[in-house]
Amino acid sequence: MRGTLEGRAVTGPAYVERSGFENIDTLDDFFAAVGKEVRRSTAAALPLEPTHAELRDLIASEELAHYMEGVDPAGMAATLIAPIREMVDRGGKSWRSYAALACCDVVGGDSRKFSQWLAMPELMHVGSLIIDDVQDRSTVRRGGPTCHVTHGEPIAINAGTAAYFLTQHLLHSDELDSDQKLRIYDLYFAAMRAGHAGQAIDLGGMGPLMPAAVATGDCATLQARILACHRLKTAAPAGCLARMGAVAGGGSKEQIAAVGEFFEAVGLAFQIMDDVLNLRGFKGNLKQRGRGHLERHRHAADRARDGPTAARAPRLAVDHAAEPAERRAHHLGRGRARAGLRRARRVRDAGARAHRDRLAEGRAAARSVVGARDAPRVRLVRLERHY
Repeated sequence: MRGTLEGRAVTGPAYVERSGFENIDTLDDFFAAVGKEVRRSTAAALPLEPTHAELRDLIASEELAHYMEGVDPAGMAATLIAPIREMVDRGGKSWRSYAALACCDVVGGDSRKFSQWLAMPELMHVGSLIIDDVQDRSTVRRGGPTCHVTHGEPIAINAGTAAYFLTQHLLHSDELDSDQKLRIYDLYFAAMRAGHAGQAIDLGGMGPLMPAAVATGDCATLQARILACHRLKTAAPAGCLARMGAVAGGGSKEQIAAVGEFFEAVGLAFQIMDDVLNLRGFKGNLKQRGRGHLERHRHAADRARDGPTAARAPRLAVDHAAEPAERRAHHLGRGRARAGLRRARRVRDAGARAHRDRLAEGRAAARSVVGARDAPRVRLVRLERHY
C-alpha cells in the first residue's frame, strides 16, 4: 500500500490485526466489555470459595504453608474476600486496567501474556475506594451500600488495605526478566505512595485556603493544592500503571515515559470530571453525591480555626463563636459573593483549558514516540476484547 503516516510518505506491505470478533460501536460499550473481562479476571484471582491451595497463595505461599494452620477458609472468605468482591462485582469504569494492558501492546508487546493483570489495577482501586468511603462516611458506592455499611468499619478497613497486597502474585510472570520485574515492583509502590499522599492532601481539605482566596481573588495557591491532590491521587497511579504495561511490553525509555505522561493527563482530567459529577450527581446514583467532600472540607476548616486538639462543638455553636475574619468570609455581601463566584469560574475555565492542552500535548508526544517506525510498514490495529 501507499500513503502517509504522520506526514511522512510510506509504502510497502501492510496488515490489519484484529483481536476478537465482537462489534463495539460506542466507548461505553467498549468499557462495558473491558469491565466484564476485569470482573472475570478478579473472580479467578480472588475466588469466593477458595480451595486450600488458592487461599494459601493469597495469604501465604507454598514455602510458608504452615501459616495456614488453624485458618478457617469460610471465615476468611467472608471477612476478607467477600467485602472486596462485592465492590468489584458491581462493576466500575475499568479504564485503569485497560491502560496497563493497552500500553503493553502499543509499544509492541503482547498483552495476552499478562491477562491476569486485568485484576491488579482493579484491586488497587477498589481497596482505595473502600478506605475512602470509611473516611468520608459515604453510604453509596457503585450503586449499592458501601463496604463499611454492609460489613462494619473494622472489616472494611482490613479488606480495603489487604486489596493492595493481594495483587502481588498477579505480577509474577515468566515473561519478564529480573530488571523488568524490579522496575514493575518499583512502579507499583510508587503508585501506592503517591495515591496515599494525595489522599492525605484531600483529607486535610482545602478549607483553610478558601477564606483568603475568596477575600483576595488570588486562587493560585488553592489551584496548585487542588492539582497536587488530583495529580497524586489519580494521575500518578494511572501513569505508573501505564508505565508498568509499557515495561512489560519491552518499550524503550522514551516510549515508557510517553505513555506514562499521557495517562497521567488522562487521570488528571478524569478526576476533575469526577469531582464535578460528585456535585451534580451520577448516572444511576452510582455513588453518594457531594456530602463526603463537603463534610471533609468543613472539618478541615474547623481544624484550621480551632487547632488539632480542640474539642468539636456543634456546628451551629461554632459558627456563632467564629472569629470576625471567618465570619466575614462566610457572610459576604451579595456583590462580593458574586464576584468570588466569577473569579472561581475563571480559575476553573483556565484550569480546564490548561489540562486540555496538556492532554493534547501528551497525546502528540505519545504518537510521535510510539508511532516511529524505521521499516516501511504500516500496522493497523483494532483492539476489541483483548482487555
